[in-house]
Amino acid sequence: MVLAVNLVARFKRAGRFMIGLGVDSARALAGDSNPELSRTLAATSQLSRTVIWELRRSIDAGRIFEGRGLGTVLREYTETFQRITAVPTRMVRSGTEPELSMDTRTRLFSITHNVLTNALRHSDAGSVNVVLEFSESLILLTVEDDGVGLPANYAQRGRGFASSRAEAERMGGSLVVASGGPGEGTSGTCEIPVAATETTGSNVPH
Repeated sequence: MVLAVNLVARFKRAGRFMIGLGVDSARALAGDSNPELSRTLAATSQLSRTVIWELRRSIDAGRIFEGRGLGTVLREYTETFQRITAVPTRMVRSGTEPELSMDTRTRLFSITHNVLTNALRHSDAGSVNVVLEFSESLILLTVEDDGVGLPANYAQRGRGFASSRAEAERMGGSLVVASGGPGEGTSGTCEIPVAATETTGSNVPH
């Protein structure tokens, strides 16, 4: 039964991926000859990429439950983001990852997902950077893009950043969102004290 469910899920994901490829091919063929058609195809392509990206969340998050380290999971997730969106995405990691609880790794994964989703849906970014830094006292996670920036009322327009801020506060930390305005990109920086997140007696591979 489980195998059947997994096969169906894979078939659906593959179908959506092929739909996305078909839309992009249609966009290339249409060119600029029909502006209305071009806009419709662009919107459809964006929607298909967003759907595929959301489907990948549970798949990549599952690696945390397999016991993988946060840095390893996030590196794979940023590679997934680049494959799906075609936006150049780079991850930089520094320091030694401490033994973090599954809850902490899951929350930091969720924050990364939310900020990357904002870049996909709203920023029109040309590139994205994910920076994960470990020190003796702090974990710093920054996701930044070079897109169009955030509108002044962004906090009232969506739940992604609010949800991420709440996740950070539950870990005893904070999330700071910064945007220089149109054309100057957006960054979300999560700062978590290591003392509030470490778990003892576990052997988490890094």
